[in-house]
Amino acid sequence: MSPSAFVLTNRIELSEIEKVICQTKGVINAAVHVHQSSEDVKLLRAFVTGQAQASDLRNELSKKLPAYMIPNEIYHIEDLPLKTNGKIDWQVLSSIAEDRIKETKDLDEDSLNQYEKTIKKIWNEVLESKITSLEDDFFHLGGHSLLLTKLYNKLYAEYPNKLTLGELYLNSTIRKLADLIEERDANPHIHEYGLGEDPLSGEIKKDATIPSDFFMFNTVEKGDFENPGAILLTGVTGFVGINILVELLKSTTADIYLLIRAEDKKQAKIRLLKTMTDQHISLDSYNEARINYLCGDLAKPFLGLDADSYDHLTKIIDVVYHAGSSVNFIQPYSYMRAANVDALHKLIRFVTTHKLKQLSLLSTVGAFSWEHYFTKPALLKEDTDIQSAFKYLSRDMGYIQSKWVMEQVAQEAIKQGVPIIIFRLGYVFCHSKTGATASYQWWSLLIKTCIQLKTYPTLVNQKEELIMVDFVSKAIAHISKNPASIGEVFHLSPEPKDNMTVTEFFEMLRHEFKFDLQPVPYQDWLALWEADENSPLYPLLNLFKFKAYDNKSLIEIHQNTPDFDISNTKRFIKNSDIEITKVNRNSVEAFCKYLGVL
Repeated sequence: MSPSAFVLTNRIELSEIEKVICQTKGVINAAVHVHQSSEDVKLLRAFVTGQAQASDLRNELSKKLPAYMIPNEIYHIEDLPLKTNGKIDWQVLSSIAEDRIKETKDLDEDSLNQYEKTIKKIWNEVLESKITSLEDDFFHLGGHSLLLTKLYNKLYAEYPNKLTLGELYLNSTIRKLADLIEERDANPHIHEYGLGEDPLSGEIKKDATIPSDFFMFNTVEKGDFENPGAILLTGVTGFVGINILVELLKSTTADIYLLIRAEDKKQAKIRLLKTMTDQHISLDSYNEARINYLCGDLAKPFLGLDADSYDHLTKIIDVVYHAGSSVNFIQPYSYMRAANVDALHKLIRFVTTHKLKQLSLLSTVGAFSWEHYFTKPALLKEDTDIQSAFKYLSRDMGYIQSKWVMEQVAQEAIKQGVPIIIFRLGYVFCHSKTGATASYQWWSLLIKTCIQLKTYPTLVNQKEELIMVDFVSKAIAHISKNPASIGEVFHLSPEPKDNMTVTEFFEMLRHEFKFDLQPVPYQDWLALWEADENSPLYPLLNLFKFKAYDNKSLIEIHQNTPDFDISNTKRFIKNSDIEITKVNRNSVEAFCKYLGVL
């Protein structure tokens, strides 16, 4: 069996899972492999020897592994069967698993209420597997993000607008779903909270409220912010992070420490070089002598490092660039908190330990949420207080909620003396020369979907603040060297006069590149793909379909988008050779070629 595999789009290190299982009390040995249970469902199966209970094992694994690496099925056996050559006999193990499954009984339909029966039927259709308990977890049964969207669509047909896709993460058993829907049917007004008054708003507000003496400084010296000798960069295997690395290698002489989730430094290097290759970045940019790999994790104590390595790092790093936030447009706030909000707290603790370090925090113009739907500003300035966006957040994406909280935490830290610079990014479109982009993100998926359908949605004056990644990385590297930037906010978005609308982008595709594209009303366009599981946009269906407010989806609410002021950014890059690159024919052509649609 290969030591690694892919489940959905996640690379799974099977040996790492086995190692963590074997570290659990009561486990003697373990073997893990990927089982294709149906055309759409792949499962992680673990075979374990020893006395540990499956529930205890899952609980321990959830503390140490991301959700997609936790086995869906766990089987206790006496010994691992071996072939004559000493290797594990997977055929025997598969037979054991199939026999155990046959022995389990399906749920007794007579004991279920109508909600439970309906939801169980839908689960059977989606998962193509036996449901043995109302407490079975969707994800433990092989569910993943694509199947969750399929589940959402089928539930929406039965119970229109009763649930968001994000709520399916939090209510991942039949019992929880049935109870929730039944409650909402019985009390249709119980969850009609005013804006900013629901329980989620309370949770967000609590996390964003920081006492004025919260941040503790344990420093004996101050780092060199202008000419750093050592830099810590997070998120380097992401689209923006890898371009920041390239720019830092060009514009500084610092040693650069890269925090990467990997089993060892060899795997970390492989991940980095693959990202460079995928992003069409020349390997000539790679400078082995200045790059140091840290196999860690922002969600873990000490950044996932051992105590000695962490302590050493606190003493040598001068500047931190935090590009490592989790970007997910579907998962709820509770899922995003650890990777985004909690990770920021860990980094603030890091930059205020031993040597005071400067922290450049990457945020998003999306932190303003959809307040503009009511206030209708023409321009949002860099010094505009985003606190007033709070009341709209609970109906926004979990990602945006987490970024808003991160900014509140950062602003309070700035008040308490932590040297932080906030960069709010527009939608980072592509590299102006190579067209390289984050092909897995929503804009790329939108373009692919519309080209396949030969239509695009009519969205009135909707803008996505499309900005080039090479400009973003150069601006961040340049501005962060200026001591006056500390405590400031910078919008990295287009000049208002160059802020292209969604319609203008598709019109460019039509007229400049002769794509067969016709504008259609939004709901007509949505109807063309919402039931198509092969549509590139299908995993993000919730954004386009669920009515967030005023009978409109989040996408529809963001029509008549304001522009974003970039006065601070322009002032700080003045007299440099940095140009605010705008979307033009050449960059769109390069983008389309990279995406494989031209």
